[in-house]
Amino acid sequence: MSVLLIFAGPVSAQIEQLEDVELPDHAGSFEEWQFQEDAIELPAFPDFDKLKKIRIDASQGRLKYFIDPVSLKIGRDNIVLATIVITSARGARNVLFDGYRCDTREYKTYAYGTSNNTFYEMVDPQWKKIMRTTGAAAQDFRRELVTVYFCDLAHTPLGREEILRLIDYPDFRNDEGRMF
Repeated sequence: MSVLLIFAGPVSAQIEQLEDVELPDHAGSFEEWQFQEDAIELPAFPDFDKLKKIRIDASQGRLKYFIDPVSLKIGRDNIVLATIVITSARGARNVLFDGYRCDTREYKTYAYGTSNNTFYEMVDPQWKKIMRTTGAAAQDFRRELVTVYFCDLAHTPLGREEILRLIDYPDFRNDEGRMF
């Protein structure tokens, strides 16, 4: 397959002739590709004194969100893994060990925290679409995690250190979804 590259504007004046670029034939390879998820190992239960607070605008202050920086990692499969802790004004606490796919905007809860500070592993966790749930701010946190902290505008995961910087400084993100 050949592709003719055409430039407009000042660059075209500098280019006298363009050659066809020969691209490899990948016919059918997209359909044959299947996502392969890495094996998941549950992290240690989080130390609540070492959590990082995450600003989630959708919560409007009703709930507080935290991430365990020790559990945060990006797998070879590009899944962002993290333990998220959600607390209410009355002190109720939910602990979730989730995976997030930037390419498909999906999440999966691998385990829930229990009252005796251990994880309960889900038997058959499934990927669920992250959708805007108008009026349900408690559910919108995942959409905000994916669009503000975990993924760039090209739907690829940010690096671990960049995610942690965004959590520390959420206002310092440029139009391309990267830190200034």
